[in-house]
Formats: sequence, structure tokens, C-alpha cells
Amino acid sequence: MRNRLEASFAKTLPSSNILSEHRSWLSMRTVSTRLHGRDIQGVGLEYARSVRQLCLDINECDDGRNGGCVENSQCVNTMGSFNCGECIEGFVGNQTHGCHPHPGMCPDGTICDGNAECELRRGLARYQCRCRVGWAGDGKTCGPDRDLDGWPDSVLACTGEM
Repeated sequence: MRNRLEASFAKTLPSSNILSEHRSWLSMRTVSTRLHGRDIQGVGLEYARSVRQLCLDINECDDGRNGGCVENSQCVNTMGSFNCGECIEGFVGNQTHGCHPHPGMCPDGTICDGNAECELRRGLARYQCRCRVGWAGDGKTCGPDRDLDGWPDSVLACTGEM
């Protein structure tokens, strides 16, 4: 903090003549002044020249509030700032309306068709998807079944999962 303040003070000096006149005074004495309404103290220009100033990034995403991004969304830290991203996997929405659980998502993260229900069968560790009444398919993809014969009324796209 002290280095940044010294550099700010040095930049506020009006001309190089004044700077050269006060160079020895500034390098030997602690400087105290007000800049933009704040008190500034430092040990002089020589210190600022010899000690390289570093800017460290603050990770706004690690503030315990996800950087102010909506819950269940990505917070992406960047140098000197951050960005709020898309909803994390299993959630849908945006930064305006929030990120909500994906329709058809089971408690273990299995994603079913919006017209299916999650079902945990005895002896199985993972949830399975089952199409609701009036719908037929593998549960990952369900299509209308108006005659309730357990077969969709039209051909469904393959999900590629077994």
C-alpha cells in the first residue's frame, strides 16, 4: 500500500524542476500530504525507485458470495476484476433471473426428460428416469403416447445412453 501511495504522490508534483529541488528532501524524510482526500505517507522517491511495486489480484470469486454472481452460476476471476458466467451443470437460467435446477434433474445429478420422473429402484445406487403417464420412451427422451400403449406416437431421437 505504501509503495502505491508514494508513486501517486510523485505523480502529483507539478514539474520536474520542483521534483529535482525536493529530491534530496523527499529521499531522506517521511512525506505526509493529502491526495484525493486521503492522507499519504511514504519514505521518499528513492525507495519507490529501488523497490519494484507489485499489484496483486484479489480473487473476488472467493469472497463467500460467489463474487456477487447469482447462486449456482460460474464466477470467473480475471486480473483486476471478475465476470459472472453461465449456470453450472445441472442448472438453467441466467444472471438476471437466477440459476435454477434443470427440469428433470434427479438428486444424484441424473438428468431426465422434462416429461419423466426420477426413480430410485431398490438395490440400485443411481436414479433412473421413467416417462410420466401419457408419455413413452427411455426416460431420458420421452414422446407423447396418446393411446397409452407404452410406445411413443412418433420416432424419438436416440440418446446414446443405456
